[in-house]
Amino acid sequence: MLLRMARSPRLDVTGAFYHVLARGNRRATIFHDDADYRAYLARLARYRQRDGLTLYAYVLMPNHLYLLLETGDRPRSRIMQTLQFTAAFPTCSPICSIVSATRNSKPSF
Repeated sequence: MLLRMARSPRLDVTGAFYHVLARGNRRATIFHDDADYRAYLARLARYRQRDGLTLYAYVLMPNHLYLLLETGDRPRSRIMQTLQFTAAFPTCSPICSIVSATRNSKPSF
């Protein structure tokens, strides 16, 4: 019997170029209107400055996005985790979101 092993951690190299794809769960819409696009770009600009990230290109589509980026000292996985989490819960603190998720309900703001 063959056992499936967990995926190996992705290699993060400072100064490397990455083509990143992020998609909504079950390909659900993640950008509903122009305000959603603007909010995501504002977060991207904020984290780009904070994390020393160089963004060469991006494409934002209703249910997914592409980024071409060069990482600084912070690992790409940590950058994307922060960026995508704040996109999912823009007005809720991490504790609020975790508590709400464990109750299987919507976050209360």
